[in-house]
Amino acid sequence: MNSTDARSYSRLILSALAFQPGQSLFVKGQPAHWEFIVTLAETAYELGAKYVQVEADHALLHRARIEHSRPEFLTYVPASRAADQALRLDEGWAIVSLKSPDDPAALDGIDAERNGIASRALANADYEYRRQVQSDRIRWIVASVPTQKWAAHVFGIEPDDEVEDRLWSELRRIVRLDHDDPFAEWTRLGKVLADRRSTLDSLALDLVHFSGPGTDLSVGLTDRSLWAGGTSIAQDGKEFFPNLPTEEVFTTPDYRRTVGRVSVTRPVQVLGGLVEGAWMEFEDGAVVRSGAASGGEMLERYFEVDERARYLGELALVDSTSPVFRSGLTYANILLDENAACHIALGSSYRKCIRGSEELSDEDYREAGGNTSTLHTDFMIGSPDVTVTATTRSGETIPIITDGLFALGD
Repeated sequence: MNSTDARSYSRLILSALAFQPGQSLFVKGQPAHWEFIVTLAETAYELGAKYVQVEADHALLHRARIEHSRPEFLTYVPASRAADQALRLDEGWAIVSLKSPDDPAALDGIDAERNGIASRALANADYEYRRQVQSDRIRWIVASVPTQKWAAHVFGIEPDDEVEDRLWSELRRIVRLDHDDPFAEWTRLGKVLADRRSTLDSLALDLVHFSGPGTDLSVGLTDRSLWAGGTSIAQDGKEFFPNLPTEEVFTTPDYRRTVGRVSVTRPVQVLGGLVEGAWMEFEDGAVVRSGAASGGEMLERYFEVDERARYLGELALVDSTSPVFRSGLTYANILLDENAACHIALGSSYRKCIRGSEELSDEDYREAGGNTSTLHTDFMIGSPDVTVTATTRSGETIPIITDGLFALGD
């Protein structure tokens, strides 16, 4: 990524975030992102940022802890973590999370049991913060920046500058930086997604069914389920894009009403490890059997972190017009791969997708059908071979996605 592209990308991210003068910015990334993070910070200060704080992490630091920490220290979480989170919420900071691994294989072979112990402690500590962010109390965005090892993993060749540039060329198209006015393109797409979610809301759907190779899955909705996608509205009234890219419309299903079998169509990072060729069987909403061609032990540990991680928290629809899908690549990156295919998420749900949920306690929210969990992980289940139909509350069957394309009309 050259300096001109980095500056353009920074401006796009901050525009999508509706970043305001006088606002502070929190950026979370990895050391491999550092050059871009500096450009992002410069751009934010030029726009009037009050302060830019950066938190850099690396999978190998996590691996070092899992492999070498004394067992009794694996559950330790410093109190400063919660204090920093509370400050960001109270002061209305904006958040940028750069979700692109320096090395996707950094946690391969990690001890699944010890990793589960540490991950459970962090997930429990972050629960309230994650709930507030997912409820759009503050503005946040997830984006990706190419790294050499990530690019090498995507293309199956050795890491170097050339393969990193090749991945950036793909990402430029995906985030619409190849247009004269990228943010105008996102504004246009935001309206398309808004129309889709309005149409889905108007249909009063009761059940969404996925049918394809290895998949026969029914996901029940609540009578209060709302569809979201594209932009969100934060507590301060500002409209923003939580993800860049974003090609999905999604809702919160009734966690008690999922039944059937599903094949996962793309690799997924689970607790830091790559799970490929996964499948799951659901009864009464819960995963009762599962397996994978590789990485299945990480999936089992995922279910042990939180008992409610066996239930769905999200149902998302994406068709094959997505530039991520059209690239023909699998990215081993949840932000990109979830915008290539329909997906479900195991774990926590989005409260904004349950009508009136802001007034509900966690117990009442669960009674309304919304799942609460310390985890949230997307699993891609869509492909051009998977047909999506829906049943309305009045009993009418409606095609939603056929031959990879939305059948509702945009």
